[in-house]
Amino acid sequence: MDPPPPALHPIVLLEPISSRPFEYTPSKGLTFKGYNRESVEVLKRWLAPPKRKNSKSLKKAKDWWLAQLRLYGIEGAKSSMKVGELTKMLTKSVKKMKEPTEAILALEKELERKFLVANEEARNKEYSTLSDEQKAFKYSHRFLSEKFFNAGENEKLLAVEIGGGEGRRLGDVPAAAARLGLHIENAIGAQKRSWIIVGKDKAIVADRKCAMEKEWQDRDSILQEEAEERAAKRRKVEKDRQECESSGSFKE
Repeated sequence: MDPPPPALHPIVLLEPISSRPFEYTPSKGLTFKGYNRESVEVLKRWLAPPKRKNSKSLKKAKDWWLAQLRLYGIEGAKSSMKVGELTKMLTKSVKKMKEPTEAILALEKELERKFLVANEEARNKEYSTLSDEQKAFKYSHRFLSEKFFNAGENEKLLAVEIGGGEGRRLGDVPAAAARLGLHIENAIGAQKRSWIIVGKDKAIVADRKCAMEKEWQDRDSILQEEAEERAAKRRKVEKDRQECESSGSFKE
């Protein structure tokens, strides 16, 4: 029995998986010349559209009709055939078909698995190049699982910055933490940078939040005092200058 295929999301692979003349992508499924397979009901409506007065009938490109025949596994369709020949062949086929042939369905399933495997390989390659912050936002569940439940690391507490380039987003971190039974808190740290704190122990997470915010407040107080001292020095220099000007002893 084949192992279960990897998860689809997040999708990193941008190129379709090909098996000429077909291609596969998760968004469209199996395609032929860029066209996806329509349902039998849709095909019947196009093959026998309702008659309307004073309206031009809609048309589909020849490759669209050819694609439907190929995507349903109907044999005999050739690119050299005219639209009328293709629609006649399709009209005859839709009367008795409900789904594509087993060969087409098997091909689609095979290409889907190949896409999932290739996407996972691309995902792992990308994951290895990301910073902890980037991993936390894009691969939240994987990142937290590795940090807190990997025998090699087994972290107890983790702080990840959520400001700056991440646009102050939390991503899927809260949901992933909840699924793993972890606790989170948001905190403001040094230089008013935003952080998300994750840990196994709720009390420890809360203590870390308080410590970070106290550190920020203490630093903010120091910066404010330094700014006030500089302002006081400027006021004193200006006062001395004015006194010198009034006494006539000030020199440029």
